[in-house]
Amino acid sequence: MSDLKVGELFVLGFRGKTVPDWVKEFSKKYGLGGVILFDSAGMGNISTPEETKKLCAEVHQLGAMNFVDQEGGLVRRLKDWNHKSVVERRKKDKTLKEQDFYKPLPSQQELAKLDEAKKREILLASFKEMKELGFDYNFGLVLDVDYYKDADKRKKNKIKNDINQFGRSYSEDPKIVKENALLAAQAAKEVNLGLVLKHFPGIGGAVTNSHHDVTDISDSIAKNPEQEQLFYNVLPHVPGETMLVAHTLVNQWDPKNPSSMSADTIHRIRQRNDKALLITDDIQMGGASKLKNLKDAALAALQAGVDMVCINNTIPAEEETVKGIAAFIDDCLDKGLLKKEDIEQSIARVQDRKKLFMNGTTTQKLASSTPYNWDVQISPGQYSYSKLADAA
Repeated sequence: MSDLKVGELFVLGFRGKTVPDWVKEFSKKYGLGGVILFDSAGMGNISTPEETKKLCAEVHQLGAMNFVDQEGGLVRRLKDWNHKSVVERRKKDKTLKEQDFYKPLPSQQELAKLDEAKKREILLASFKEMKELGFDYNFGLVLDVDYYKDADKRKKNKIKNDINQFGRSYSEDPKIVKENALLAAQAAKEVNLGLVLKHFPGIGGAVTNSHHDVTDISDSIAKNPEQEQLFYNVLPHVPGETMLVAHTLVNQWDPKNPSSMSADTIHRIRQRNDKALLITDDIQMGGASKLKNLKDAALAALQAGVDMVCINNTIPAEEETVKGIAAFIDDCLDKGLLKKEDIEQSIARVQDRKKLFMNGTTTQKLASSTPYNWDVQISPGQYSYSKLADAA
């Protein structure tokens, strides 16, 4: 077993309203970067604010960060009294109380229509609540441009991605996306809440949905270079400088691997921002699992240079699966399939964010990032894992 705590490289999901024993055992043996909490029937982590706060405190006792996926609108784990699903519950259960639910948060599409003062009021209230509950990060800042806003265009192209369907994008205009993202970033800074930008390099132009299918966005990225640039422009302004990398194929960057497992893609990001914390989308999603098994997907992502692997753990054998992946990664480290210095650097990035968000202070700062050089050109296949250390 290696001397590094490889569990710091994971964001894990689990079932129940308390931390299960296997997560405590995992944390003790491997360390633990963070957990992601859900309100779905299958996971059932989130219920009342009081219970959620207790669970977040329990996670903090393990030395791990709390993540929530709270975009707004239909994509919410912290639902308010007037949320569609809550209204349906209220019809059946008259004992429900408004104080047992959360602050309202419209979809990004709806939020963008409001005046700046109202946006700020809503964002601050929601972000403050998340922080008070004990969340350190919100996977909730979507930078995807809504390239398929037109209904006829969606129908003609048989679009399956849900960016427009669920109102997940601020706009079809990159400038409006940027303006709203910066406003959200400023609100999050004021309460010291980390935000995760997603889904790099941008899935607004995807035809398929990476939750279910292998998703090729090569044409969209080629036609819309402003989408990639948007991530680089906003990232330095976001508390924690953290970005989710999607399971999407961009053939002109890497014809073999999805972005989340591509050394070429990760190197593109590192050239623009070498201090960014990079997290994969859930590796159980079809965009990853249809290409590699879970162990190989985790290894490929870490070899490529991603810092944290997200495993939402919505499968029955959650304990066996996660422990098996961690043991596999630990073994790969011992065998030299992962470079110790690279893993140490990733763990250091995770630890920097723990210091920034878990100690209650807003004075901690990350080291300055590498300036963005727009003249750098990268050819497909130029960077393999073996070259990354020398190129860094």
